Formats: sequence, structure tokens, C-alpha cells
Amino acid sequence: MNRHLFDFNDKFALLADNQQWLVCRKGKKGRYDPIAFIGSNKLIIERVLREKDIDITQEAREKLDDLPFKFREFLEERDGAK
Repeated sequence: MNRHLFDFNDKFALLADNQQWLVCRKGKKGRYDPIAFIGSNKLIIERVLREKDIDITQEAREKLDDLPFKFREFLEERDGAK
């Protein structure tokens, strides 16, 4: 199941499942449509944001900066918090 992590802005958000981060476009009725699947590291999230010309809020920037560098580290932190 996808877990909503935070919104980049009013049209895009970052979600995660057990295999990857998902950069998603917000659809109708609260639906999130993935536009990129990232199982490696945050540099790829940054690249997707640049390539798709997605501006992010300062709050989203801080949350993105706070994420672990690698997705595997994110999983370890998430699973350790359970």
C-alpha cells in the first residue's frame, strides 16, 4: 500500500511503498497517479523534479532534505519506527 509522505505543491506529492519512492500527480477524488518510480536515492527524485519542471514549497524542500539518502535507508528507518 502506498504511504503519502508529503506534498511537493498543490499538484504533486511524494509517496512510498515497500519498493520505491513515487513522485505522483494529484488526480481527482484524492487519487495519486505515479509519474516516476525511484528505488535508488534522493538525487533521482531531484532529477525528476527538475526534468518535470515541478516547483516545490519550502516546507517540501525541508522534508525532502530530511529524507535518508538511499531508499533502503528510508525503509530501515520506517520499519524500525514500527
